[in-house]
Amino acid sequence: MLLWGKEQPFTLNHDEKLAYYRQHLSEAIPALFAKWQPIVGATANEIRLKKMHTRWGSCNTRARRIWLSVYLPAYPIACTEYVIVHELCHLHHANHSRAFWQMVATAMPDYQHWHDMLAGKTGKLD
Repeated sequence: MLLWGKEQPFTLNHDEKLAYYRQHLSEAIPALFAKWQPIVGATANEIRLKKMHTRWGSCNTRARRIWLSVYLPAYPIACTEYVIVHELCHLHHANHSRAFWQMVATAMPDYQHWHDMLAGKTGKLD
């Protein structure tokens, strides 16, 4: 059982683990968005959590709604920060253009490390 990339001294069944991750991610979100929204220069109108198996995050640019995978708390918190930066950058660029990736790199110069960590696992970004 991992929390923010660190082994925890207990085990939970699948439903308990999801509830545990959802709780910890919900508690972390306000401070993380408060930190990264000014850096990226974009504000999400709504942030939601979802049990996503193929993505770590997604963004509806028109509604300015960001969805985060409830599984993110299994990884170091910087991975969650990277996903937040990635999705906030989509509010400027709705694609994965060169300008999009330049914006991600400007906001978070070490993003590639966290991107690679998540890519080595089961999920992916949109």
